[in-house]
Amino acid sequence: MIMKKQKGKYDSRNKLNNLTGSEWLTNSTSVWLSDSINNFLSKKDIKKLVKLFTKEKTKVGLIGFNLKQASIANRKIEKKLIKKTDHFDYIIINNPFLKAKNIEEANELIITTLNKIIKDKIILKKNKYITFFIHEQTLEGKNLNISNIIFHTLNDNGFRFKGRVNIVFSNNSLGFLLHFKLIEKEKISPINNNLLFVKNNITFNRIPHPSVIRSSVKTDTIGKLHPAPFSPSDIQKLIQIFTKEGETVFDPFVGVGSTTIASLNSNRKSIGIDLNKDYIKLAFKRAEIKKNDKNHKLIVGDSLKTIKDLNTFNYCVTSPPYHNILKNKGAGIRHDNSQFRQGVDYYSEETRDLGNQATLDEYRKLNQNIMKETYKKLSKKSYTSIVISDFTVDRVEQDIVGLLISDLEKIGFAYSGLIVLTQNNKAIFPFGYPYDYVINHVNQYIINFYKH
Repeated sequence: MIMKKQKGKYDSRNKLNNLTGSEWLTNSTSVWLSDSINNFLSKKDIKKLVKLFTKEKTKVGLIGFNLKQASIANRKIEKKLIKKTDHFDYIIINNPFLKAKNIEEANELIITTLNKIIKDKIILKKNKYITFFIHEQTLEGKNLNISNIIFHTLNDNGFRFKGRVNIVFSNNSLGFLLHFKLIEKEKISPINNNLLFVKNNITFNRIPHPSVIRSSVKTDTIGKLHPAPFSPSDIQKLIQIFTKEGETVFDPFVGVGSTTIASLNSNRKSIGIDLNKDYIKLAFKRAEIKKNDKNHKLIVGDSLKTIKDLNTFNYCVTSPPYHNILKNKGAGIRHDNSQFRQGVDYYSEETRDLGNQATLDEYRKLNQNIMKETYKKLSKKSYTSIVISDFTVDRVEQDIVGLLISDLEKIGFAYSGLIVLTQNNKAIFPFGYPYDYVINHVNQYIINFYKH
């Protein structure tokens, strides 16, 4: 029975849960705030997940949680995946790496956990969901790219990735929820050992940085002429964390000059490259610098070729195009709610533009090649930060964070941690309601890497 206290109107076509559209919408955002004080999911967090992905009087598997109750929100709770005759409506798996003391143990734990899910898929009903709760974890000096293994393995075995939710705990630390939906029951593939964690023998003094930065986006008139600008003040925070005054900051996708402005305001030098000559013209105007400025260079060109002619720099911070999503015709609302997109709809018609690559694989390969050239010119013991969001390809959610970490590690970068850049004013919509869970992205990620 639907309680009167629920917000909004309930849609009887809703087969997933007992929530109204308004409740569904607020629970489908990519950032959740938790009142937990120990960096673990609280009973309130678990109840929220259970109510989002199930109806009343269904059966939920809670694996690895220290909970005594036999039911939550009128759902029966099971704590083990034993009987193949069991048919769960939803499963939550607690961080499988909690007891790992080294990389070898971490690999054993993830293989055991994933094999249980893959080989015994009958325990989960078709078109139902499974959630992993994980933390960022460092073992033997290596930051583990956990989501990459889980994403690829489940994707190869009939599950569809439905998004990464960032749990911000009361002490401002982070946890992550990885949601998957079972689409094909018959598909079974072995775990790819090439995905498993490998010790990199890289030691370095990690620069402390916050886990969460709350974006202070306020787009100026020129910034609005770019389809996807980022805030100079957000970039300035990163520059002040990862560089010293007088050092040089590089951006291979500089757009209308947010990195240039952030460098100016931080007393750093800068170099920016962009394919689009109109953006570079706007960047000069926006940053209020001359073309012959010795400390701040803005270059029209293809980063893949142009980087080779640069001197070394001390830090790279950039936000690459998000594949070809700007060519989708859906209108976007700016973070400050001031207007719909203005100016051009997408970056360029250039075939060498990251935003014009036909497939995700081609996009990743070109971006990897550009970052390979960046790596060569980055001074030793320096950092790189990539600002990006997860996004969909052909309407299917992708673990872009995990994929980019994997791509840059192959170049030689050491992954040094993730920052969530929250966008509290971003507009959200009930995309999948009442038929299917679709995540609302209200954050970007700042993925940080180190050159040893």
